[in-house]
Formats: sequence, structure tokens, C-alpha cells
Amino acid sequence: MTKEAFDIAVEKRLARAQQREFCEATIKAVFDLMAREHYDMPLEHKARLVSHLCLMVARAFYGGTVPLMNDAAIAELSPQALKLSERVLTAFPNLGEAEKYLLAVHFDMKRLEE
Repeated sequence: MTKEAFDIAVEKRLARAQQREFCEATIKAVFDLMAREHYDMPLEHKARLVSHLCLMVARAFYGGTVPLMNDAAIAELSPQALKLSERVLTAFPNLGEAEKYLLAVHFDMKRLEE
């Protein structure tokens, strides 16, 4: 995915966001955190992460849950991905534990594909 295609995908997702400003702030905060932690991922993965973050913001505002992952899948997640997820979710105390694991999958996608 090119940077231009990524930017277009992000803009399309933000256009559908229920809380656009909060979604944009969340994306910026997460990307800043990733940069500070030297945690890089391909643009394709970042585009999926943006979509997840916007849906996560909507769940935080309007309710909703994500399905719980099974223990075997959770065991495969790296400690670094779990730590990043926990740090992000401190801004969303009303979201459940399952959200942490799903977000960690996005952070761990590159490693899990190798």
C-alpha cells in the first residue's frame, strides 16, 4: 500500500466515524505511542488499525463489545503488543478486557504473519 492509498483509506474511514474528532485524536495518540516505542508496521496493518480504533471509539461512546478470544490465541500475543494495548486502553476505562486482546492482535499482526 502506498502512502497516498493509506491516506485515502484513513480519510474514508474518518468520514464514516461517529466521533470523528475523538477518533482522529485517538489515532494520533496511538501512532505517537507506537513511534515512541519504535513499533512499526506496514501501512496495510496501520489502515486496519485505524478502522479498529474508530470502531473502538464508537464502542466507548455508544456501548458494545467485541467477542472474547480463546485462550490459545491470547497466549500467542507478544508481551509488547499486550503492553501497548493496555496503555491505549487507559483512555477507555469502560471497554472490556476482550478489547485489549483484539487491539493487541493489530499490534502483533506483523509478527504473527512471519
